[in-house]
Amino acid sequence: MSRSILTTPSPSRRLVLAAALLFPVWTSSAPAAESAAPGAGATMTAVRFHDYGDATQLRLEQAPRPVPTSTQVLVRVRAASVNPYDWKFREGRLRAFVPAKLPFTPGVDFAGVVDAVGAGVTAWRKGDEVYGFVGPDATGPYAQYVVAEPPNLARKPAAMSFEEAAGIPVAALTAWKAMFDLGGLDPAKAQGRRVLVNGASGGVGLAAIQIAKNAGMHVTAVASARNQALMRGYGADVTIDYRAQKVETAVKPPVDLALDAVDLATAAASARVVKPGGVLIAMNVTPRPPEVPACTARDGGLRCQQLPNFRPAAGTFAQVARLVAEGRLRMTVGAVLPLADAAKAQDLSKQGGTPGKIILRVD
Repeated sequence: MSRSILTTPSPSRRLVLAAALLFPVWTSSAPAAESAAPGAGATMTAVRFHDYGDATQLRLEQAPRPVPTSTQVLVRVRAASVNPYDWKFREGRLRAFVPAKLPFTPGVDFAGVVDAVGAGVTAWRKGDEVYGFVGPDATGPYAQYVVAEPPNLARKPAAMSFEEAAGIPVAALTAWKAMFDLGGLDPAKAQGRRVLVNGASGGVGLAAIQIAKNAGMHVTAVASARNQALMRGYGADVTIDYRAQKVETAVKPPVDLALDAVDLATAAASARVVKPGGVLIAMNVTPRPPEVPACTARDGGLRCQQLPNFRPAAGTFAQVARLVAEGRLRMTVGAVLPLADAAKAQDLSKQGGTPGKIILRVD
């Protein structure tokens, strides 16, 4: 199956602007080495679901250990990130577009230690501490082991925990794709541009604040009162408590781009503060009339785009990893649960309100 962080596809009339990704590319300096992976028949502890449904479908059980090809890396997972996609997929919301091969192991991004590498892998060796994300057809990291493509891995900073590192890839790549690939902003020429992030205390929001600030942009961040200090700590220039102020009256002057990570109502409010010719990127909904009246696609008007998935352009993850390595991109871990509590973790994600990322610790 194809594993992409998906929402219902937007109408064909939506507009997409490509970004020029101009930051230098960061690469691993690990020396080449080859190590043997366990053969077919080896097992591992994993969380899987055998049918679509609620969180009770998730089972902690023994499953086949993935075997890397000659060009892949086998990683012993230490932490796995929980994303809204995980429970949406488990509930069957996306099966018309991305059918699962059951039983299915959820998850996308993770951190761990390289256990073995294929004969053709030169960037990584056994024992390297890494973080990254799985390919579209790979077994997910709600498990002791996962295979990944070498470009989808980055070296974990020694001072960063496995839990924090696991929470970075999908959040950061989603924010990058929203602002630069789809939003049309050029990270090398974004100095002084104004960005609104609605729902800014979650993983994507916190990543967006940092990525925007690293590109020299002015950031207005929206979340609840208890997360105002958190957003300021991540670099937001202006913070708004959505319960105390209305976005459409509090944001001045208009912004070049709004990234909305909440729902239709907040997308409509965000759209009202985008300047003519600006862009609204909505993560969870299709922004169009009548719910979002400003998204008319008229010439010179607001351009609206639903974010279809997090999958990055070639080289983007290396640029994200460079920011992490330089200490300019980090992540708050709002909750850590053991792998056995995956159902509880997914329910917590569905409930919302946890700052940063929810992480599963894998022993």
